[in-house]
Amino acid sequence: MFTDELPSIQNFGTVEILDNCFIGANAIVLPGVRIGPNSIVGTGAVVTKDVPPDTVVAGCPARKICDLAEYRAKVVARWNGQKPPGYLAELQDGTAYPPQAIFAHKMKHSGMLRRHLTEHLWRARREQP
Repeated sequence: MFTDELPSIQNFGTVEILDNCFIGANAIVLPGVRIGPNSIVGTGAVVTKDVPPDTVVAGCPARKICDLAEYRAKVVARWNGQKPPGYLAELQDGTAYPPQAIFAHKMKHSGMLRRHLTEHLWRARREQP
């Protein structure tokens, strides 16, 4: 923008993305911004300011949507309404499993999940006014 008057001008700054963050596709994080641990940046967000820990942000410019605990509760409630009976029943909630074990169980149950969600989503679509 200013290069015609100031040809050597640059805008540099570090971007810090701390542990266990999720940055959605096509999000833009401007120089000098810090994304706190356990935070989520929504797809396409433009992050112009620091994101506190345990926070969900989205939009342009990015604004706080909710904290991580609220988001987790929403996701769990939605999943409980969609989860097929018996899906990953052999895995206990609250127990840590290696990623390979979870992946193997998900692959084993993928057909069940696909059939269930296809029916669930088609039913919801037919019931829309």
